Amino acid sequence: MSLHYLLDAYNIIYQVPELAKGSLEEQRNKLIAFVDVKRPQGSPKNAVTIVFDGRPGNSRPRASSTAKIIFSLTESADERILRLVDEATNRKSVIVVTNDRAVQYAVKALGAKAIEVGEFMIKGDPGLLKSARPPSAKKQRQDPPKDISLALEDEINKELKSFWLKEKGHKP
Repeated sequence: MSLHYLLDAYNIIYQVPELAKGSLEEQRNKLIAFVDVKRPQGSPKNAVTIVFDGRPGNSRPRASSTAKIIFSLTESADERILRLVDEATNRKSVIVVTNDRAVQYAVKALGAKAIEVGEFMIKGDPGLLKSARPPSAKKQRQDPPKDISLALEDEINKELKSFWLKEKGHKP
C-alpha cells in the first residue's frame, strides 16, 4: 500500500531555518528540491502533495518530478489539507506533515495520520535539523516555584476540600 504525504508547506519552511532563507520563491523552491532530491517520503510509489497558502504570484515555483504542487488560493492551506484528507478514498494511507496542533488533531479525527516536521525532514537529511527549532512535544513542563510554605499549602487544601465537599452534599 502506498502512502500519500500532504505537506503544510509554510509550516515546514518556517520550522527549518535552512529552508526559510531567501525570497519567498527561493523558500518554495528549496522545499520542492528537498522533496525531489532527498525523498523523505521514502518509496517512489508514495505520493507527495505540497500545499502552499495563497497564490503562486508572478513566478511559479520550479516543477517537481515527485510532488504535486497546490496553492490554496482563496482558502488557507490548513483548510485545503483538511479537505484533501476528507476527500481521500483511503484516509489511513494519508500522512499530513505539520507542527500545527489544530491541524494534527483535525487530521487524526478524520482517520488520517499526522507527523511533525522534524520526523519527516530527518528521513531526508538528519543534518538539516541541527539548527531547527525543537518540536514542541519534546519540551519539558516545569512547575513554577512555590511561594508558600507547606503548612500554608496544607491549610489551603483542607479549606478547599471542606468547601468542595459541602457543595457536593458530602460531610467533611
